[in-house]
Amino acid sequence: MSDKGFPMGINYSTEKIYNQFTPGRRNFCMIAGEYLPRIGYVEPGMRICTNSVAWDDTVFETQDSVEFYNMVKEKLADGEAVYAYVIEDDVANGKLVVGADVDDALGNVYAQITECYTNADTTLSFKI
Repeated sequence: MSDKGFPMGINYSTEKIYNQFTPGRRNFCMIAGEYLPRIGYVEPGMRICTNSVAWDDTVFETQDSVEFYNMVKEKLADGEAVYAYVIEDDVANGKLVVGADVDDALGNVYAQITECYTNADTTLSFKI
C-alpha cells in the first residue's frame, strides 16, 4: 500500500459477546457506531492468525468453509504454497482473499498461509 501512499492495516477489534447463552469467539459482532475499530499496521514478516478470510471459488471450487479449510490443509501438506492477499473488486473489496494469482494483490501486498489449526473454541483458523 505504500506504493499508493497508504499504510496497510488489519482490524483487530475486541470481540463483544451480545448473548451470554452463546459464548465463544465465533459468536460475536461489532455494531457500527458503538465501538471504534482498532487497526494494527502490518510489516513484512509479521504473523497473523485469523479465522476470518474469503477465498477465490474459482481456485477452491466450494461454497463450504470446512471443505475450503481442508483443501488448504491438504495443499500445505503436499508442500504447495497457498497465498492470501487483499483484493479490490466489486465483491471482495478490501477483504483478505485466499487463492488465485498474487499479481492481483492490491498494492502488491500478499502473504503466505503457513499453517491450518484449530482455535481453543474449535474454530478452524489460519496462520498467515
